[in-house]
This record gives sequence, structure tokens and C-alpha cells, in this order.
Amino acid sequence: MGKKTVYLLGCAAFALLLLFAVRSGEAAAATYYVSDSAGSDANSGTSATASWKTLNKVSSVTFSPGDQILLKTGDTWTGQTLTLHGEGTSASPIVLSAYGTGAKPIISPSTVDAICISLDGVGGWNITGLELQNAMTGIMLTYNDVYNKSHIFIDNMIFRHMNHTYNSAPETYNHVSAGVDVRGLQPWPGGVPGDATDFSIKRTALDGFTLTNSSFYDCDTANFFGRVGTGYMHEVNAPKIKNVVMSNLYTENGGMWGFDFHWIDGGTISNLRINGLGTAYNPFGVGGIVVQVCRNLTFDGGELADIRRNAADYDGVGFDYEGANDYITLKNYYIHDTDAEGVFIFNNAGVNTNLVMENNTIAGYAKNPAVADENFAVRILGNSTGTVQNNQFVNFKPSAGTFNALPTTLVYSGNATYGAQDWDFNVASSSADYQQWVMANELAGNVSDGILTLTSTGETPT
Repeated sequence: MGKKTVYLLGCAAFALLLLFAVRSGEAAAATYYVSDSAGSDANSGTSATASWKTLNKVSSVTFSPGDQILLKTGDTWTGQTLTLHGEGTSASPIVLSAYGTGAKPIISPSTVDAICISLDGVGGWNITGLELQNAMTGIMLTYNDVYNKSHIFIDNMIFRHMNHTYNSAPETYNHVSAGVDVRGLQPWPGGVPGDATDFSIKRTALDGFTLTNSSFYDCDTANFFGRVGTGYMHEVNAPKIKNVVMSNLYTENGGMWGFDFHWIDGGTISNLRINGLGTAYNPFGVGGIVVQVCRNLTFDGGELADIRRNAADYDGVGFDYEGANDYITLKNYYIHDTDAEGVFIFNNAGVNTNLVMENNTIAGYAKNPAVADENFAVRILGNSTGTVQNNQFVNFKPSAGTFNALPTTLVYSGNATYGAQDWDFNVASSSADYQQWVMANELAGNVSDGILTLTSTGETPT
């Protein structure tokens, strides 16, 4: 009995020693500091007082799960770009963020076709608290014949001037200037070209993409999900991106597309706001939110305002069901002041199926249409299926209509159109005309003898 007990204790001790040896061989997560103003690449980088200096130094290191790379607040890296190496996990992501107090660290390449931050074929990254500016692309994620990656989290970012100024071929399709750009490429099964809209042949490149609480200023598009390389989307096959979450995003003075989605399978998109779009020439038109070849996506709550045609002389739409979508829901949006229609239901690459458009307010549409078919609140081409219900259309232009067509493949119920009207302000501030007008335009103030004194009650851009 005694010998047996000693033997068991010996085995337990040996197991503990073995476990300690294995764990002691694992690299502990490290934190690296980078300061353009005070660092040196000869330093260890492992403390704020021994920080690295350049993004080239960061690009030369392969990081491990749990590592952090922190850029000093108030510093700017001009003429430099950052290529991130290494892969974390959803439980232990690699973090790129900031340290210190003050303004966000800035990466500003200021050269044509530059990408501020590149990640190729990886997942397991958190990127937060930075400002990226003056480049073709802010953050580029590429999945070229790479699959089953997970967890990209981007939060609390500012993107400025990701536009055609820094793009060598802005009129080439898929050579897009974007704040955040996600690209994939999947060879055709068996090497035989097929239908790029067929989700049954698509593998998953990335499962879990989050973009939240960020602002985009003077960007040709805030985000873009597309194919690797240039050319039209359906010339090649692309993998799908699953479980996309985007919320609390604001874009101002944008170029051609506010937010652009392709090949997404599942996600919730909430509180996207646009204030001004249409500053960039491109031959592909202007749209606030463009969705094509996606499924199981819900857009819930937001505002799309001041969407203008550019020199291409068409489009200028609020929300674009571009085509070949399945189960795309648009609800609780306020879409107003669009040069063309507020909502476009198109059949590019195929009709939309099972779409839902409900509880939206569309106002001030068709302000400057290029063609007669754009002179409506909702423009429908093709025989998409789904439901259009409980939407309000506020028409400030007597010559504009509500629907250009009413295909029987869509079900319509509970929609209401309110016509243009004159407003009489030479009355007291308590008048119904005054109260309705200021509410519709997000204003507050008073009126006296026909003189309006008003302040905006809308959100202040951040």
C-alpha cells in the first residue's frame, strides 16, 4: 500500500513538472510601444520609454496571440505604411491601438495607391483608436484563396481623404478608394467558370467582421467588400464573408458609395449615417448604401442624406438593392434629399428575392434626376420578390411619383404618400404649419412676423 501511494504521488509530480515545462516554453503575450516623436528602432519596444520609432519596424515583426502594438497619441507617421504580420484568435486577438492621452495617432502615407494598414490572409485582430488619412485605402484585408479565418474587429477609428486624389485608376471598376476594404478570391471549383452569384459554391474566407463607432470624411466609399484585382465582380468567383456587424458609422462629403456590400452571408447593420455624397467622378454612379450578391442582411435604423449625382450623370440614390440578393431587410431608415430615387430595386446579376422594405421614411426624393425613371421615391427594374410595407413617402416635388412600376412579384401594404405643400410662417410659432416644418427639418426656434430664428436639433458629427 505504501509503495503504491509513493508511485502515484511520483506520477502526479512528474505530470506537474511536464505541464510547467510545456507552458514555460510558450511565449507570453507582449506589449510593444511605437513613437515617431520619441522612439528609436534600436530600442526593445517593450516599454513607453524604449519605444520603436517607425512603422517599418512594426512591419518587420510577426506577432502572436495576445500581443499589443500601441502607437503614441499625438504622433503622426507621414509617408509610411503598416503591414501587419501574425494571427490571433477571437479569444486572444492581436491588438493595434494607442497609448497616452490626446489626439489619435495618425498614419498618413500621402502617396498614390498607398494602403495605411494591410493584413493578408489572417484573422484575430483588433484595430482601435487610430486616425488614417491621405491614402487610397485605410485598412485592407485580403483573402486570396484563403479560408476559414475569424475575428476582425475595428472600432473608434477616423478615416480622412481615402479618395480619388490618391488613386491611380479611380475610373477602373474595383480599384476603389475606401476607408475599410475587404477583398477575396476563390478559384472556380474544378477550374471551370460558373455563376459567381451562387452561394452554394462559395467557401468562407472570414467569419466574424465588426466595424463600429467610426467616422469617414471625404472618402470615396466608407467600406467596400469586393474581389481581389480589378474588373467587374462577376468575372471571377469570390468567397463569402459571414456574420458582419456594423454600427454607429458616419460618413460626410463622400465620393461615390457611402457603404458597399458584396458576398456577405449574414449580418446586422445599424445606424449608418451619410451626410453628403457624390463628390467623385466614376462611371458607375452614386449610391448611399449598395448591396449586391448578399443574403441574410438586416439594415436597421439610420439616415441617408444629400445623395447627389456626379459627372457620370446618373444614380444619386439612397439605398440600392443592386441585384442577386436574398433576404435583405431595410427598415427604420430616414432617406432624404436624393438627386434620384430614394430606393432602387434593380436586377443587376439577378433579381432580388425575399427582400423586405418596411417602416422607412423617404422624403425629398428625385431632386435632380438624370432620366425620367429616376423621378420616383422607389424605382423598380425586374421582378424581385418580397414585401414593401408601412413606408412613408414625403414628396416635396409635385412632378415626382412614388413607384415607377408595381410588379406583382412584390407585396405592397400600408404605404402612405404625403404631397408637397405650401408653408405659412407669417403666424405664431404654435401654428401647425410651423410645428410640422421644423420637425421635418430637425430645427427648433421661433417665428415672428414671418422671420424665422432657428437652430438645428440634428446630431453633431463626430
